[in-house]
Amino acid sequence: MPTYEQYANNASSTLASTIIAGDGSLTVASAAAFPTVGNFRIIVDSEIMTVTAVSGSTFTITRGAEGTTAAGHTSGAIVTQVLTRGGLLALGSDLLLSDSYAALPSSSIVRLFLPNNGYSAYRDTGAVWTPWGPLLPFTAPNDSLYSWVNQGSATVTTSNGGIFLRSPQNAGGDIRARVKNLPAAPYKVTMGFIPLLHPTNFYNCGMILRNSSSGKLVTYQLAFNTSFSTISPVIVSNKFDDPVTFNSSYTLIPPTPITGAYQTGPCMWFQIQDNSTNRILNISTDGQNFAPLFSVARTDFITPDQIGFYVSALSTGGPDVGINILSWNES
Repeated sequence: MPTYEQYANNASSTLASTIIAGDGSLTVASAAAFPTVGNFRIIVDSEIMTVTAVSGSTFTITRGAEGTTAAGHTSGAIVTQVLTRGGLLALGSDLLLSDSYAALPSSSIVRLFLPNNGYSAYRDTGAVWTPWGPLLPFTAPNDSLYSWVNQGSATVTTSNGGIFLRSPQNAGGDIRARVKNLPAAPYKVTMGFIPLLHPTNFYNCGMILRNSSSGKLVTYQLAFNTSFSTISPVIVSNKFDDPVTFNSSYTLIPPTPITGAYQTGPCMWFQIQDNSTNRILNISTDGQNFAPLFSVARTDFITPDQIGFYVSALSTGGPDVGINILSWNES
């Protein structure tokens, strides 16, 4: 964490002795009005300096700050604390911090902390950090890295952040996908998404693996299946010979039933992992803690070289199907 910019009112004194351009410290006649620790900015004649430490009336300094030139200054020259462009920029970074949760600094001033691996934003009251949440850290997806597979009348929108893939229903249940090159194994690809699914049989969306030569696909999907007694989304992995030809299913697991006309949010997390032996589907509700759902040999059915996301609506007369990709991370 940085050493925070320090401020004081009407802090001014004079040099107690002459300094030359190469000196890394100076002594003032009185330090009483200045901050007692670094960092803060001072000006002597026309040179701006950054004070990084204070010991009594002696300042450790960085010379020639913010484009000024280090020079000699005579005893008695006025030393004044100043608010500069650099100080204002430092203030902004001091008040909004981001790091791992473990690096949460000591409470000291009113500011915000956004952990890159936590669940809440934190507000420093000046005495204690208080969590505000939940808040899930995302890795912004880049739509320019993906290409279409069987686009049909599907569309992509990025104007609201994320990548929103949308497709009208179709009687054949064609897969409409966006894919990119698969990382080399071992890898984990993690997707945070909000599904837009009507509770109609075989409306589905999720992640997809593809072999670009054969066109074969493996889906990892959230889907509606009326085989169950309630209208419930299920998690399924299916094999396809191509985007319109179903082959067989790996697994089908019914999660908790939902209510309402659409399945929308909260954000869900799928993670496809290849540990150089197996392909594993991991799932999460928070994007940090994952549980394995099922595993197969890494080259079972296909040897994938592409990965992405997709939608499909095997229905007639129903509404559109969609998926909003909020986070995409490869590690």
